[in-house]
Amino acid sequence: YGYPYGDNMVSYGEEGSSDILVGCWHVRLPGDPATFEEAKTVADSVGGFPAWIKDAYQVRVGAYGTQAEAQEQAEALGGTVVGTSAYGVSVVRTGTAQVLFQFDSETNDKENSLTVMPVATSSKKPVTWFKGNKYYGAFHYRRVAGGNLTVSNLVELDDYANCVCSREMANSWPLEALKAQAVCARTYYETNLGKHKDFDICATVCCQAYHGMGLTNARTEQAAAETAGLRAWYNDKPARTYYYASNGGGSEDIRNVWSGGSDLPYLRGVVDPYEATIADKIDYWGDVKTYTASQLNALVQPQIQKKGYNCAAIVDMEITELTPTGNVKTITFIDANGKTWPFTQSGA
Repeated sequence: YGYPYGDNMVSYGEEGSSDILVGCWHVRLPGDPATFEEAKTVADSVGGFPAWIKDAYQVRVGAYGTQAEAQEQAEALGGTVVGTSAYGVSVVRTGTAQVLFQFDSETNDKENSLTVMPVATSSKKPVTWFKGNKYYGAFHYRRVAGGNLTVSNLVELDDYANCVCSREMANSWPLEALKAQAVCARTYYETNLGKHKDFDICATVCCQAYHGMGLTNARTEQAAAETAGLRAWYNDKPARTYYYASNGGGSEDIRNVWSGGSDLPYLRGVVDPYEATIADKIDYWGDVKTYTASQLNALVQPQIQKKGYNCAAIVDMEITELTPTGNVKTITFIDANGKTWPFTQSGA
């Protein structure tokens, strides 16, 4: 496996390559070390590495690109050739092909996978650097389907809230605003567990922006500490704490936004007279999306045909219903035969 490094570094989810080859063929030395310390002592003496394979320690040597190379070394060392399964993870020294440790459960087992926790060197919490940012807690590595690594940060919820506050708000904002954000961040986490299959919640605005400690400061730490463990509740259940960067001058009832959305009394539309006063700071304020007639037909006609109706070319449209906060709720399209086709944005 050629992994990206240096100028070849890529973002999570992208692919990259380099001339650093970490082969998947190794030489297993005879013997069954009982502990990691024993495995490491033997490995250090022969230039190899300790490995945890199917719930037992081994000593392995090399990371060869072909089975033939490994076989040649096996004969010289008196060992046997072994491979890495599709679920194996090799820890290497950065920028080299030197394997430091290998983990391979040979199964897709969430409870039996590689987790790395940094050791605290002072009274402060242990942290790990990753692409320019520091992160609290541990990192969890899985090759879920025998392919690319799925990397998760295992972090205390209050530390997570501190980091989210620093990304979803400016860390210079009023303390009470940051405290409200910390409560929202914890509650949003708990109400969105399971949104993604292989981890609790993602680090992007699909869920909540989370990039470690890079922008945290004394204010975000104070906000998280003074609200430690607090969530927002409604009728003895965690509330749905949706939030956004910009509302365009007003929010909307949840029932008018998402299909299947409940009519929650605390998620009602409110006109916002303040956002227009900072419009010059919002990049997309006043943005307009324009469609040609052919583009509009390509969008609308398939939706009508899915319902078993025949629709001629769309020639006109009009807004036929607004919500109490002034947002468009229903648009009616008119085809060349004069038929009308209403489309309602509603969770009802």
